[in-house]
Amino acid sequence: MPAVQLRPEIVAIGVLPPLLYAAAADVAVSELRSVLGSVSTLAVGLVAASAVAVAFVAHALFPQLSLATAFVLGAVLASTDPIAVSALARRMHLPPRLLALVQGESLLNDATSLVLFRVAISLATAGAGVSMLGASWQFVRLGGGGALVGLGCAYLVGGLRRRIHDPVIETVTALVVPYAVYVAAEALGTSGVTAVVLAGLHLGERERGTGCPAGRPGCRSPTSTPSCSSYSKV
Repeated sequence: MPAVQLRPEIVAIGVLPPLLYAAAADVAVSELRSVLGSVSTLAVGLVAASAVAVAFVAHALFPQLSLATAFVLGAVLASTDPIAVSALARRMHLPPRLLALVQGESLLNDATSLVLFRVAISLATAGAGVSMLGASWQFVRLGGGGALVGLGCAYLVGGLRRRIHDPVIETVTALVVPYAVYVAAEALGTSGVTAVVLAGLHLGERERGTGCPAGRPGCRSPTSTPSCSSYSKV
């Protein structure tokens, strides 16, 4: 078989944004708020602790592996796959509160680990040139900046959707949104993954009152035309 090499940028830009966006739009934000403390502890605190624990264990077992390089390995192994977790949780028909906890944690821990990965790469390449304070600030800048970009893009997209009455344009907009949010966040030097997750959560909650999935043509309001049922018949 010929050796096939796939650049990471192709997966990061072409595959990851729509999957994360769809999974985030499926999370009930009202239920997520009730378990936000537990989600934050698991998705941020536990992921960071796992990455640090893996780094120290790997460094102890393989002393030739620097601690900064071992932290890269810890960031890679610290999170679960959000898409698989969300699909399994829906198949098990979990209660809404527990479902929000599982889905929210799986989404946010993926964003946390990818932000940690970028911080770890900078530590490994810069060596002693980056302090822990600088690494912490980089984590806050990537994660917090990505969240702000995602919410800002979601607000703009929400305003744009209210002015669109063509189902074809709505469909195109729904397909473009996750890619546009990701690219915008990365261009501004923040986390594209965090931006896509926050945008999906915000837009999914806005569309949930219509009874149709986020981005489905005709799902602007409960009384919009064509309705979700009429679109499915078409």
